Amino acid sequence: MPFGLIEKLTPSDENLVDYILWTGAYDFQEYPFRDADALVLCMLSYFDMKMLFTDGRTEIKLKELLPFLENGQSLPQLTGPDGGSSDIARAACLSKRFGELSVRNHEDILQTAPPLQFAAMSFHDEGDMNFLAYRGTDSSLAGWKEDCMIAFTRTDAQKMAADYAKRVLSQADAWYMGGHSKGGNQVIFAAAQQSDEELEKVKRIYMLDGPGMCEDVYDLALIRRIEPKVTAVIPEFDLIGRFFETKIADTRIIKSVNPEGLGQHALASWEIDHGELSRGEPSEKAEWTMHVINSWLSEQPQDERRLLVDELFDALSVGGTKDLNEITLDRFLDVLLELRRSSKTTRENFIELPKKFLEEQLPPAARPGRALFADGYKDIVLGGAIALIGLILCLLSGDHLLDYAALITMGLVAAYQIYVTVRRFRDRKGRTAGLRDRMYIAIAMIALFIVLIVKQDAAFLLGSLIFAVLFLALAYRQSLYISKARKTSHKAFYVAETAVCGIFGVSFLLIPKETVEEYTLALGIALILDGLTRLITLYLKNK
Repeated sequence: MPFGLIEKLTPSDENLVDYILWTGAYDFQEYPFRDADALVLCMLSYFDMKMLFTDGRTEIKLKELLPFLENGQSLPQLTGPDGGSSDIARAACLSKRFGELSVRNHEDILQTAPPLQFAAMSFHDEGDMNFLAYRGTDSSLAGWKEDCMIAFTRTDAQKMAADYAKRVLSQADAWYMGGHSKGGNQVIFAAAQQSDEELEKVKRIYMLDGPGMCEDVYDLALIRRIEPKVTAVIPEFDLIGRFFETKIADTRIIKSVNPEGLGQHALASWEIDHGELSRGEPSEKAEWTMHVINSWLSEQPQDERRLLVDELFDALSVGGTKDLNEITLDRFLDVLLELRRSSKTTRENFIELPKKFLEEQLPPAARPGRALFADGYKDIVLGGAIALIGLILCLLSGDHLLDYAALITMGLVAAYQIYVTVRRFRDRKGRTAGLRDRMYIAIAMIALFIVLIVKQDAAFLLGSLIFAVLFLALAYRQSLYISKARKTSHKAFYVAETAVCGIFGVSFLLIPKETVEEYTLALGIALILDGLTRLITLYLKNK
């Protein structure tokens, strides 16, 4: 598509590449600065440009980056796959709007001890468009540790961001500022430290899905001072931006081409609608998830947060690991073993997190009237379903049940991944931008399904693991009801359920293949009895 063909686009077509193609023939005097430009420039700040600032050079044209993109020398400093960000950079370099921009004040610093990851640069046209961009977190452990450190201290990168802004803002009279992820946290920290005189120069501050400030270590009144100039942009399924969420009045929720999950944090996945941010709706699941995590953190004293972060990253760096991409399955097992050697305080705090998630899912106390009937109806359905599952297990019990369970489960997962990937590929008219993560997942699911078919006992092992995890999780969940039960009979019921689920969970981890039929028959009988007990208890209670 040639640059400037606005009428060729429809809302379903538009992402950041399309926006660049749409506006690429016009400079910032012909087509003034838009919110989408902030997204593009923050995306560009992720690309390695160190090789261009050699021999004393302090300024380059963005288009000079193109050869290094093409030969793979300039890679996006991101965690995980590219996700289409390289397509954004190439389109920007080829356009008049972005390719002719000057890049100045380039800084890119990474050190392990003390942990520090900081990168920033400024973009300038020949008029009055000046944009200061802070890079988000790369894949280094140092960068991620520094991110977590905002839970208990002001970080070196935050202080460096403030000093950088003070130095750079003095170079022009009009500025936009922005950052994505960690860069979003740095941009509001830096802006809040500036004098009133310097802030007068700032037209707009873009906080793109960045974590907020922990009120235990930062005076939030400083953020309120700059809030009228701040625009926060977060995806529908937002996790990072709700970490120590700092409420911003002008918060815009943007759609992502990625499905619900952490993948929506990827800036390259955000959608544009005819030059404007494609507005979405917040995910209740994401809000609930971050409510639990923030609540879990707030209950820990600062010294315990510091200890948790230190011991977690000590474990992650076992074997000399310096980058998240270096953590293979073998190293991950080493990390888990290392975490077992952490302090009692850290282990207890880690255990509290899944407990809080399970506690949040407990049903509310029964209310009189219609609510009581609704709860009773749920109990009828639950009891009937448990008894029915038990009956099915009794009828289908056999030595190959776990194999079939694993094959059916993975077959359904693989089929779903293929269906969604093909549908999104078709909807995007054959373009893979923003779909690479999902394509990798679909390929991995297909490969795993094939392994289950051809590898001896692989399906049995996976089936055993599925059943074991399911029943151990149920045992833990039922154990939470024991302390909440008021009647001794109810406590005894929950104790019995916890014990039975725990026994079956451990059994499925240990049983040999030739005894599966006996265990599944026993499990079926136990489930039938459990379901019938629930139904009889409910009948007697309402009699």
